[in-house]
Amino acid sequence: PRGKFTALLHTNGIIFTNPKKAEEVISIAKENVESIVWFRKPEDYKKLRGLSGKRKSLPGHVVLVCLKKIEEEEGDGNKNVIFRNKALGQVCIQLPSYPPVVGDDGAAVDGAEPTEEDWWNGIFTALCPSGCSITRVNCSLDKPSYSTTTTTTNGNV
Repeated sequence: PRGKFTALLHTNGIIFTNPKKAEEVISIAKENVESIVWFRKPEDYKKLRGLSGKRKSLPGHVVLVCLKKIEEEEGDGNKNVIFRNKALGQVCIQLPSYPPVVGDDGAAVDGAEPTEEDWWNGIFTALCPSGCSITRVNCSLDKPSYSTTTTTTNGNV
């Protein structure tokens, strides 16, 4: 299913809520996460080329969260991520655009909008159990200004 959801990040997971239908909730706990892939859509690299040297918002990444299939034990209840009475195998999240890190005057921008690094740290804290990492797919245009302690794969665009 597709839709716009609000995200609430916790230290042990993320809760997505549909603002139009409060009963539609997706709750993902750390224990449900098998792997995470962080990447940009190919068309976003075209936008990045056009933004080179400009102080504009950057397109947000896509985060693919692959979920574990947890076998139900008798009396234990279903521990899978359920949405509309179906167990999900993955959730794909399109992050919003990131604000520019420097303004027109070259000074750092201290805005209220979360930066790429804020999202990275938040998702890592919320969804990565110990021993888990985020696989980041990059191309030469995609150079984070912060440390990512994960597996990085350089993709061709």
